[in-house]
Amino acid sequence: RGDIVVGDVDDVKKATELKLIPDDLVDTLVAKTRDGKLHLYFINDGVGNKDYSKNKVKILELRAVWRYVLAPGSWVPPTPESGADGFYKVVNAKPPKLLKPAMLLWLKPERDYTTSSPVSFKGKMMGLPCIRVLFESKLNHGRKVHASKLLGIAWAKDHDGDTDDFEPVARKFADAQDHQDFPMRWAGVDAWARSAADNKLEWSCGEMVTLLRENGIRLPCEGKIL
Repeated sequence: RGDIVVGDVDDVKKATELKLIPDDLVDTLVAKTRDGKLHLYFINDGVGNKDYSKNKVKILELRAVWRYVLAPGSWVPPTPESGADGFYKVVNAKPPKLLKPAMLLWLKPERDYTTSSPVSFKGKMMGLPCIRVLFESKLNHGRKVHASKLLGIAWAKDHDGDTDDFEPVARKFADAQDHQDFPMRWAGVDAWARSAADNKLEWSCGEMVTLLRENGIRLPCEGKIL
């Protein structure tokens, strides 16, 4: 943590066919994941969490600060239809390369989650004291899962079901809660926002408090039903 950077190549076919990743960048330790994606491993020399695109194709997600990935040699039970054995395999056995910010200038960052502006706690639901407490508190695993649900629902309620701009908020929450013991990535938080929007879930502060109290969390806004 703090020394290793992993570049997650989501679309290996496009990245290869369009030659979107320079050869000198892939001249590092590379592993193939269970689903055929590639992980590029680097030594961190000042880069943060960013998504990069080239020619409007998202090709690289850097995981550098409070993120986790499975290392080469890891095993995940494969799906029966995949025909895979479930192992993360080394495909380029090179020492991890030192990754400097200047080496990424050829890419366009879609979003920079390390240096972007703080989350705005505005709105009927996002402005509730309990939401800010959830966002800023260090929670154990079980409580993080429930907190992520409430955060997603609060955002969806305040934005009339529009979750297009929720991704940075979800990522910040997931990163703040330390992925090492929080297996739900930002996508898990984002999914709750979309579910809330699709199902038109109705939540009040009182309902939030009830759910949290069941999991041992007591918050400043208890008793304030909206």
